[in-house]
Amino acid sequence: MKDVKVLYISDINPDTLVFHSQVVGMVLAWNQITEATLLYHSRKRHPFSGNGFTAVESKGWPSIIRLIWRLETLRNNWRKLLAGYEVIHCRGAVTAWMALKAIPRKKRKYYKIIYDCRGAFVEELNYRPQNLIYAMLNLIRGSEYRAMERWVMARADVVLAVSEQLSCYLGEHYGRKADLIIPAIIDTEWFRFSSLQRQEIRRQLGWGNETVFIYVGSAAEWQRLDILGQWWPLYFRKNPRDRLLALTDSPAKFLKATGMIEGAAQYNITIASVPHSEIPGYLSAADYGIIFRDESLVNQVSSPVKLSEYLASGLLIITNQKYFQERNTDSIFLAASHGNDIFTDIPYRENQRLLRSEYWCEQLSAKNAVNKINKIDRRSRCNI
Repeated sequence: MKDVKVLYISDINPDTLVFHSQVVGMVLAWNQITEATLLYHSRKRHPFSGNGFTAVESKGWPSIIRLIWRLETLRNNWRKLLAGYEVIHCRGAVTAWMALKAIPRKKRKYYKIIYDCRGAFVEELNYRPQNLIYAMLNLIRGSEYRAMERWVMARADVVLAVSEQLSCYLGEHYGRKADLIIPAIIDTEWFRFSSLQRQEIRRQLGWGNETVFIYVGSAAEWQRLDILGQWWPLYFRKNPRDRLLALTDSPAKFLKATGMIEGAAQYNITIASVPHSEIPGYLSAADYGIIFRDESLVNQVSSPVKLSEYLASGLLIITNQKYFQERNTDSIFLAASHGNDIFTDIPYRENQRLLRSEYWCEQLSAKNAVNKINKIDRRSRCNI
């Protein structure tokens, strides 16, 4: 593999946190075993400088609309970008489709295309309520994307999915399941349990040895904070010493979404906004992470970054999603609607917390993901 050059094509804007935690992480992991280059697109035309690897900005990005009238120009541009690489790791169906289209048929055997499927995009288009115009546009986009993804699924050498549920979704719609499951990776040097940070933050906040639940995220409707607002008071009445810490960019919206506008102090809730760089420390200080979601196909097949961050920090998880719980019954628990106090039956043991964190940091690292891809059965068509 050392003599094979890898091109990682990203469909994420460099201005996002996901780009730096997942895209950059994957390229760095590839770069540890071979020469890897990142091909990216910035909507704001802000150049990105790769730290430890080569990064190239694509000036012509294959959006679905642009493909209709600039296909040949884009194909020629991408043909030049792909020249000299053997493995093309494509995040998203559009980038995989364009890479496959750009490779001349006679040279196809010299390339290995990895299609990295991150979710059910067609379902996401219709996930949230929208006006008639957007609904019609998304219907067209969804139809085009479905055809594009079907074409990619039939030709990619390796297909990755973030969950077993997403793999089954691909099998149902395209007749082919994923070759490998790679859940959402994170920066495991950053998100991991720290006993020192736990002690320091608990001291600063005046906490003792009480059990602390933490929620990290926005107050968006799909976060289902209304479920948290129903569950926490019921749980708290049985466990009045325990605390809930909510780290969100909009405390007022959080209280409104949970329906606990006047109940924060009553229910031992601390709400704060902190820089993203400080979140790992607060995760170490807590005992349970909370993640609630809609019962939708989009969420059933997903692998939330938040879930990976919780697990890598050694937290036990409270959720309403049985699909998350089925993936690890030892660390993830379903929240009972009556505020079940089963969680107090699990006393805090730092050695167990540390072992959980180390296990998940290994499982959710970019290095582990790349090693898995590199070890795919040599006898199959997925041979890299």
